[in-house]
Amino acid sequence: MIKKIVKNSIFSILGNVITFPIYFFLVPYMLKKIGSEGYGLWALTGIISSYQVFVEFGFTATLVRYIAKENADNNIDKINEYLSTTLNSFLILWGVLFIIIFVANHIIVKNLLGIKSNLETGYFLVFVASINVLANLINGLFKSIYDGIQRLDISNIMSTIQVLLSALGTFGVLEKGYGLKGLGYNLLFVSVLLLLSNFLIAKKILQGVKLRIGRFDYRTFKELLSYSVNLQVASLLRMFVEPLNKILISHFFSIDKVGYYEIALRFSGSVSSIIRSSLNPIFPAASEINHRYGLNIVDNLRRKSNKFLVPIVVNVYIFILLVVPYFISIWLGNKYVSITSIMIIIFIGSFFSILNTAGFSILNGIGYAMDVRKAVFKSVVINIIGSILGAFIYGFNGFCLGYLFSMIYGYVAINNYYQKRFYIDEIRYMYLELLDYRLLLPNIIVLVLTLLMMHFVPPNTYFHIMINGVFSVIIYLLLLFVMKVFKFEDIRLLFGKIDK
Repeated sequence: MIKKIVKNSIFSILGNVITFPIYFFLVPYMLKKIGSEGYGLWALTGIISSYQVFVEFGFTATLVRYIAKENADNNIDKINEYLSTTLNSFLILWGVLFIIIFVANHIIVKNLLGIKSNLETGYFLVFVASINVLANLINGLFKSIYDGIQRLDISNIMSTIQVLLSALGTFGVLEKGYGLKGLGYNLLFVSVLLLLSNFLIAKKILQGVKLRIGRFDYRTFKELLSYSVNLQVASLLRMFVEPLNKILISHFFSIDKVGYYEIALRFSGSVSSIIRSSLNPIFPAASEINHRYGLNIVDNLRRKSNKFLVPIVVNVYIFILLVVPYFISIWLGNKYVSITSIMIIIFIGSFFSILNTAGFSILNGIGYAMDVRKAVFKSVVINIIGSILGAFIYGFNGFCLGYLFSMIYGYVAINNYYQKRFYIDEIRYMYLELLDYRLLLPNIIVLVLTLLMMHFVPPNTYFHIMINGVFSVIIYLLLLFVMKVFKFEDIRLLFGKIDK
């Protein structure tokens, strides 16, 4: 099992590492071609794709869990039943959503999204995004197959290809002068191409898999729904936050600020996705381990994951917070230096969100999605109240602080629910990874040494940032081995040499 998890983690990380630089080339290019207002408009209309979660209803994540269980028993007929029932549910729900968007396009663009200029382009992009939702939903079914049978290598290869094609298309249409409409057509083209590729690959890796339009089993639907409802509510709440924040920003501030928020959020997301991707295999692995061996073995998965995750995340985020002002100046120019404070706030929130990943995935994987739903709901309420209050008290930065407080609360809430489900008596146990002096001391030493290094080698270029980063990582890893946070046995385990 360890070897399978490690293999999936490596492919997840590689996929994100390959696509990571694309975003940093793409954003300045898009800002140059369509401006900050055009970028804000693109981000706002993209909200429609985010709201596909209303149609998806938590079924794709639920499918991962059920496919993992049925694949362990080699029950391909039951897998086909799950897939076909979900496909037909998607087609019906998407049809309803498409009609609503088609009829209410003007209301959505002008009143909901708050777009006051470029209305014709706004209508077009919302319409394109609504069509793209269907392709995304069906592609999600194929991803559920890959993840459920623990072939995250294929899942990540397909995601990487999608990002690469999308980036190439973006450069192509903007270079030709097609603007925002060209971006819309590119979005559709890449999604359809991915859909055709997924169909061919899925039939090869899982013999006998069939997606049948018209095959719908009501009992299977109820079975999926009984589990997905909590996943769906949690997903709705989580997906609700980002689009809602953009809408609130457009009303309280301006579309330019939506663009700034989007840049900060995507920059943070690009960094965190590399780290978080290493934990993607936990969800299907937790389902399979719980199905075969029971609950007592599952907590080992969290402890072993966090043993590597926490030290890496702490060091990476400390370094990022130190170099963010320099990086923004190099990346986007002094014109966008005001994004720095927003970036720092969102990065700190992202730090706590990443620490949540293992517990979050395990609770969902073993059937306690209701706990996740409760934690997410409370976090969203804090985000809404905190952001609005922050906007009135401290402007745009105050708005972003509301988001930060919600991430910190979500971290604490998930840990509390996890503690109760696994009968962990001491709440201190859930925070040992962060409070261990063997971790705190190396980070303090590295912080001081990195600041000294930055004094002698100011990170004013990408190359100098890299030098400082390499210096920080090398010193940190040496200190972790000296303090016995990591041992050579852990390195062997990381590469699947020890199967515990």
